[in-house]
Amino acid sequence: MRDIPNMRNDTKVADHILEEHQKEAKEMIIEKELFRKYIAYARRRVQPKLTNEAVEKMKEFYVNLRNRPMIEGQEMRTIPISARQLNSLIRMAEAAAKLRMSEKVEGKDAEVAINLLKYYLEQVGFDEETGEIDIDKISGKMKSSQRNKVFIVRDIIFALIKETGEIVPIKKVEEKLEGKLTPEEIEEAVDRLAKEGTLFRPRRGFVQKV
Repeated sequence: MRDIPNMRNDTKVADHILEEHQKEAKEMIIEKELFRKYIAYARRRVQPKLTNEAVEKMKEFYVNLRNRPMIEGQEMRTIPISARQLNSLIRMAEAAAKLRMSEKVEGKDAEVAINLLKYYLEQVGFDEETGEIDIDKISGKMKSSQRNKVFIVRDIIFALIKETGEIVPIKKVEEKLEGKLTPEEIEEAVDRLAKEGTLFRPRRGFVQKV
């Protein structure tokens, strides 16, 4: 879930929390000690096993999400989910079954887990430029839309090196990519390529392959 600062909402939350600490504790819907016993019992005694139905639902979700068609113009397909998220999916489905005190993780438990994971991915991993979910955005790496721009600039520079020689003017790159990328996007891509050691700048306004 995203924690987005908002003056109005933050004030309401702060008021509520602080006021609650000034009052005596309210009666819980479920008596506190009973609720503790319920959680402890579910943790220790309930070890649900995956059913074939749950396995098929999670496998279908995982495989289909990873293998969506590539968007036109992309150099690389976005990777919206990894094996790590699949493990999380299994744990959430097991947790849903434990809440029901069930010895089996059923299809409905898998659906609960899938819906939770989909919501999470849409909230924190949505790449506005591609309209796709990209796991690299969640992990803090370069988004797929940024990677695509870097690859486009790199390929144009390498092509120009073959045509004009080792040193390529940035202006030439901008001319080749006019209408596709802005000068700012080209500059950002060149910076990334320079940082990773693919290119370097022999002098201002020019790039060269390492």
